[in-house]
Amino acid sequence: MIALAAGFFGVVFGNRFGVQSPDAEAVLLLSSVLCILSLPLFISLTSGL
Repeated sequence: MIALAAGFFGVVFGNRFGVQSPDAEAVLLLSSVLCILSLPLFISLTSGL
């Protein structure tokens, strides 16, 4: 989750300087969705350890 901020600011700075990167934006969206799904699953599976 910490790396998410770095990816977000890369997209923001790219857009600010007129550089469009659909691949970077798609990967950022995909990683956010996967994090939202996998983090609660990981926490629930390891909570009993």
